[in-house]
Amino acid sequence: MIEACDFCGTKSGRDFDKFKELGLTREKGFVVKSPIIKECPVNIECKVRQIIHLGTHDMFIGEVVSVNANEEVIYSDGDIDYERINVVSYLMDNYFKNILIKR
Repeated sequence: MIEACDFCGTKSGRDFDKFKELGLTREKGFVVKSPIIKECPVNIECKVRQIIHLGTHDMFIGEVVSVNANEEVIYSDGDIDYERINVVSYLMDNYFKNILIKR
């Protein structure tokens, strides 16, 4: 999903139908009105609590209201197995695979 995340983070929804451009499947969110992505193993639904205007861009502060994960990526107790989803971080134009400690 790295390419999809990169595209979504650099293109405006005003100019592109991101689902169509990337061949992703739109599904209804469980809590918020925004859609979730069927192909994504974990979807995190948030409500915007604050928008901070920083001049060149805005920073959104959100509250997580729902976490939805495919059964293949969770332990029997419901916790997410992050090794199965290959968590990646982005910082200063670079992607990093997170180093995780096993349970």
